[in-house]
Amino acid sequence: MRTYIIRAGASEFVKIGRAFQPEARMASLQTAHYETLCLLRVIKGDAEKAFHLRFASLRVRGEWFKFDPEMLTFSPSVDEVEGADFDEVLAGYRRAMGEEEVAA
Repeated sequence: MRTYIIRAGASEFVKIGRAFQPEARMASLQTAHYETLCLLRVIKGDAEKAFHLRFASLRVRGEWFKFDPEMLTFSPSVDEVEGADFDEVLAGYRRAMGEEEVAA
């Protein structure tokens, strides 16, 4: 598994995701996107959750974020990758989608 960052054209928006073949994933996304997509970074391993947590304040919607140059150099530790709190990632996603969080 690899973590990737794909930029939409010259816009400020990037997608942070994971795939076994990031290039193939980008090609798949390109068919449904009006901007030319550009693969900015590929990281070995599944660090997607750590990236989503680190850049949660820049989330636009789902896996799309406003670009921050730190995304090109951020290197999560093993603890950040393995300890990424899925509930926090999900809460960030729900906030970005405009969904209210359900009280437990």
